[in-house]
Amino acid sequence: MPLRRQPLKFAATVILDGSGNGTASLGPNVGQRWIVRTASVNIPNAVAIPQCNIYMGAAPIPAEFIDGTWTGNMDSTSKTNSYPLTHGEKIWAVWTAGDVGATATLNITGWQDTGYAR
Repeated sequence: MPLRRQPLKFAATVILDGSGNGTASLGPNVGQRWIVRTASVNIPNAVAIPQCNIYMGAAPIPAEFIDGTWTGNMDSTSKTNSYPLTHGEKIWAVWTAGDVGATATLNITGWQDTGYAR
């Protein structure tokens, strides 16, 4: 199967828990490779100023950390551009100290390759 490239644009949401924390993630399916150009985060009508860390890999652990923000609302990073993702890997947004019950969103853009064999 020949490699096919198409635009990538997805979003994932999470409801922040009783401590104002939450994690959202997105990742490619089998046979796909994602080149994430930008990742942005937002929380509509936020009162608290949460932190948000972005990770790329198998889990949101220190070794997979890409970038972070002190304002986990209405912020973005392009540091994701150098790290392609394949099946089993994800991009993670981890919020802390946000508004309890708020909806936090991770948005990604870039390129999706299909027909990719690892």
